[in-house]
Amino acid sequence: MHEHFNVSEWLVDRHVDAGNGDRIAIRSGGESFTYADVLHRVEAAAAGLRVLGVRCEERVAMVMLDSVEFVAMFLGAMRIGAVPVPMNPLLPGRDLGVIVADSRARVVAISAAREQSLTELRDGASQVETVITSGASGDGQLGWADFVGAGSDGSVADTWAESPGFWLCTSGSTGQPKLAMHRHADIPATCETYADQVLGITADDICFSVGPMFHAYGLGNSLTFPFSVGATAVLGHLGHRRRSSLPTS
Repeated sequence: MHEHFNVSEWLVDRHVDAGNGDRIAIRSGGESFTYADVLHRVEAAAAGLRVLGVRCEERVAMVMLDSVEFVAMFLGAMRIGAVPVPMNPLLPGRDLGVIVADSRARVVAISAAREQSLTELRDGASQVETVITSGASGDGQLGWADFVGAGSDGSVADTWAESPGFWLCTSGSTGQPKLAMHRHADIPATCETYADQVLGITADDICFSVGPMFHAYGLGNSLTFPFSVGATAVLGHLGHRRRSSLPTS
């Protein structure tokens, strides 16, 4: 038997269970969200994906700007054993369609600010059945409020360290971007060997990253590194970032 491990629990539930749910996990758009707040949003996203019929190890494409919704979708997908696939939300729709088609994702989550790419995306990825937008429902898209309010089962799937966790796109500098696969265990491994041993990040740190979360380093800077120790992440949209210091306190 495999020993149970789900990185969603490790990054969020662990802090709430330890009595630190009131610590600030995210600051974004003038709002602050505690670890308890984030857990609630992750559970709601997990429940919403279950209602849509997303199964264990099935991919969920993410065309999302850095946001609380990104965090909820990324961790919510892994919570149910599905595989989130963040991709560059600034790519043209035709390029996004190729990546989504490669991932074979039936569900796409997109930030409302990037909805203009949907027509070309769907033209290139005919297997897409459901589009979740961070905005309101309409035009064949499921709005965020309706998505997170659709279900109640935010429980954790029976995953283990070697279970498929998430896919990230390579840069494509020497050819077409490829989808690189990562396990649930890969996140604590990078947090221990880099965030802890190199950065020395602690729960008192505040992290703000120039690199966006669809990049591996930005995902660490803005999500997995601070969440690994119960620190705070400051999230801002692409194009609205200035100087970064990681970590800061």
